[in-house]
Amino acid sequence: PLQTLEQQARALASGERTAIALVGGPDEIAKLSQTLNHMAQTLQQRQRSVEQVNEMLLISSERLRRHFNQTPVGALELDPQGKIVDWNPSAERIFGWTFDEVRNRRFDMIVPPEIRPRIELIVEQVFRQQSGFRNDNQNITKDGRTIECEWYNTPLVDQNGHTFGIACLVLDVTERKRAEGAIRELNEQLETRVRLRTAELQAAMQDLESFSYSVAHDLRAPLRTIDGFSLALAEDCGETLTPDCADHLQRIRSATQRMGSLIDALLRLARVARSDVHHEVVDLTELAQQAFAQRQAAEPQRQVAIQLAPALMVVGDRPLLRVLVDNVCDNAWKYTRRRDPAVIELIVEERPDGRWFGIRDNGVGFDGEYAHKAIEPFQRLHRVEDYEGHGIGLATAARIARKHGGDVCLVARPEGGAICWFRLEPARAETTLPADVPHLQRGAIAIPDRVVTVSPQS
Repeated sequence: PLQTLEQQARALASGERTAIALVGGPDEIAKLSQTLNHMAQTLQQRQRSVEQVNEMLLISSERLRRHFNQTPVGALELDPQGKIVDWNPSAERIFGWTFDEVRNRRFDMIVPPEIRPRIELIVEQVFRQQSGFRNDNQNITKDGRTIECEWYNTPLVDQNGHTFGIACLVLDVTERKRAEGAIRELNEQLETRVRLRTAELQAAMQDLESFSYSVAHDLRAPLRTIDGFSLALAEDCGETLTPDCADHLQRIRSATQRMGSLIDALLRLARVARSDVHHEVVDLTELAQQAFAQRQAAEPQRQVAIQLAPALMVVGDRPLLRVLVDNVCDNAWKYTRRRDPAVIELIVEERPDGRWFGIRDNGVGFDGEYAHKAIEPFQRLHRVEDYEGHGIGLATAARIARKHGGDVCLVARPEGGAICWFRLEPARAETTLPADVPHLQRGAIAIPDRVVTVSPQS
């Protein structure tokens, strides 16, 4: 029985058998046969597991090798002595050497001599600290060219904590560096050209300013002469002049005075264009109240209902914002002259692009299709005979708003009143609107229930 059991065990070990038949004889031999059968089954199961693991390892290894060979990034592996033990086709494309040419050669063959000590220190640091490292440096190709490369170095550590190599990824960034250099050079050239153009523009603006003041001064002198002699002629010869001659003299004086006021308006517009903006918290309500009080004092016979939203605080230049509010209020005051009752409001509206303030009136209005022309210099939508002005007030207001990062727009309809909207930056301390602030009402402009009448004494 022992000899039979031995023969079957040898056949099992050689793979000729898969199991041991029960062997007759003493109980010990029968138990040994059963034990050997159990051991054989266990070994077969472990062998199948090992085969499955080996198959998975082969698939994983093949997949890793394909990634290694097909990646567009250069990849190589170094041993502890700095020798190349792996080298993919992308590394061959970058440096020009094949894997057979670089196998077991030290990495310094692709490093310029002058930076080899620094690169040696980097490799030692990766091995010593077992931490990855990124560096940019120059490299040498097979044909002797110097290229710019980015390196990503990762230590390879086994289960016992020993570093057995370094995996390196490398990118050829020569063209990118050249492009960055070209961009930097272009930016420097652009900055130089901008400085030159800015200097030229400043010189041109100074020349224009000098010219404007010179022209204004030279024009004022003959205008004052014409107006003065016309007045003297009217006073000295008034009784001998015919009505037509007197009318001609009056027309001459009106034209010269209008020309003088136009020169003043142009100079104000020029001053706004070159003024610096000094930011502070400004109360628009207060500025509007002062503007209307001045006009009420000049025309006390007029009864105008003024409704002002309270405490409209903004951030901006107070003198410039005073000019803006004054010009807008002047328009509303002027174009409500033929209304009884005349109603003017200071309103506010929150919009997605910010807070808009508006002066709304129930005046003569105009065709809204031409609203954009009203904020262009010298563009008038009403006849001079009906309403005085030079067409510069709203253009000045628009320039001031834009200097503050805002804008101006008009909404109107013939005989239906108008709203001049202007957008400014609200004061940071003001986070909510008061409950009684009136907002834009669509449709016709109605007389408000709560009216504040501005008088010279207010």
